[in-house]
Amino acid sequence: MFILASKSPQRKEILERLGIEFEVIAPDFDETSVLEKDPVERAEILAISKAQSVSRDYPDRWVIGVDTLVVSKCGKLLEKPRDSRDARKMFELQSGKKSAVHSGLCLMRGDKRHSGVNTSYVVFKKLNSKEIDDWMRSKIWQDRSGGFQVEGEGEGLFKSIEGEKDSIVGFPVGLFEELRSEIKC
Repeated sequence: MFILASKSPQRKEILERLGIEFEVIAPDFDETSVLEKDPVERAEILAISKAQSVSRDYPDRWVIGVDTLVVSKCGKLLEKPRDSRDARKMFELQSGKKSAVHSGLCLMRGDKRHSGVNTSYVVFKKLNSKEIDDWMRSKIWQDRSGGFQVEGEGEGLFKSIEGEKDSIVGFPVGLFEELRSEIKC
């Protein structure tokens, strides 16, 4: 049985849909302690760090660490918005443009580690001020990289998705299956 080092309900839902046996243990890790600026490397380091924070107490279990980062077309890293003003700026920056979504994933057990990053893209439709205002009022932007979600109410924000939707949601299923085959669970 796996341990998911995340309190994300979306990640939990994806693992349940896959029929994976797991329990959830939230990582005790300060994301601001990672200084890496390259978003691909940062996503992987954050996933590894989250897995490590739980694996220390469960060295005989496979721990899944995941982190998702959004990067705007102009290269700005868009992590979780601090407040509604920050979220609004993110939406204005991404409106009508393509953003990259990097999902880092790590499987760790004791000193064994398998990790990688999946990159997918979202192409935002040109959002008018009413659409942005409605999204801000929904408060769905809270605690989400880039301030958006691609499922549910968020589906209307995009022209297209390029790559794996589950990865954009926050759990790169294809990468998970690839890494899982390496550990032969």
